[in-house]
Amino acid sequence: MSRLSFALVGLVLFPAVTVSDEPGLSACTEALEQLDTLKTRSPVYKLTSDGQHYITDADRPAEIGRLQQIIDANCNSNPKARSQEESDAQRLHAVRSPDCNAERDKLSLMSKPGSHDSPDGVAEQRKRVTERCSVIETPMNVWLVQVWIRPH
Repeated sequence: MSRLSFALVGLVLFPAVTVSDEPGLSACTEALEQLDTLKTRSPVYKLTSDGQHYITDADRPAEIGRLQQIIDANCNSNPKARSQEESDAQRLHAVRSPDCNAERDKLSLMSKPGSHDSPDGVAEQRKRVTERCSVIETPMNVWLVQVWIRPH
């Protein structure tokens, strides 16, 4: 199955993502991750009850400023502790990435009854998702990077 097919399947399955607040994340970690998301050149959106709400280029600077205030107020000034917060934010950013969404969707398809994937292939994909992507719930009030589908 091609990357394009997985991306399209991911877009179809994406609405099935559970929506709730992620427990255990500090305001600092969340704000650092969201800042990374908004600093990408990709389109960025939030899940809403009506679908997806994209941020405009004109609105990004204000949102970045708001997040910077949260970071200034909540992140640790101790370099070692701050490094851990930044590491946690980078991990969260990777877990919320389009690549991890595609990996989780691929595992879901491979695990369905009637799948022609071998048990070893499913186990390998499950291990990849567990190690790199985790299973997360996607809250409504976070910015997410849009999946880019490039024609070959």
